[in-house]
Amino acid sequence: MNVERPSQALPGEIIGDLMGVIRNSFYPGDDRWFKDQHFIRRHVVTWPAAWLYGKGVTLALERYKQIIVDVFIGIKQHGQTEAVRYWPGYLKHCLQMHFKVHGDEIYAEAKAVRHQVETALLACQRAGKAGPDPIEVIAMARHISRPGRVQRKQKGQLNLL
Repeated sequence: MNVERPSQALPGEIIGDLMGVIRNSFYPGDDRWFKDQHFIRRHVVTWPAAWLYGKGVTLALERYKQIIVDVFIGIKQHGQTEAVRYWPGYLKHCLQMHFKVHGDEIYAEAKAVRHQVETALLACQRAGKAGPDPIEVIAMARHISRPGRVQRKQKGQLNLL
């Protein structure tokens, strides 16, 4: 008897879904999307994962996605979207302000006993194929996408080689 196990979304799928939500909601038919998408991926979509990882907590990916999408829905309903000149910065600001105001609630939810039990049960279910925490994976993706330092040639000094 084959029992269908509920499949859990992968971090890459969640990132792709959130990028799609942003593109469809704030960039419909706008070519600036191609220029702004790296900034949005790094500073909007993966920033909350780095915040959670820095606090030492995790959430289910579906809940992670829901929090971010709720912020976007609030922006569409209550924000003055006509006045926005630079969407990436505005989305980043709104998301960070949401975490500034509701961060304690999100942290408490992630630390709740119920969530810890659900996480342990999920880990037991996938014992044979257990991997890293998905929030940690998204946080590491943010870290990896950081641009490297540009080394500048100093003027006035001779190069010995």
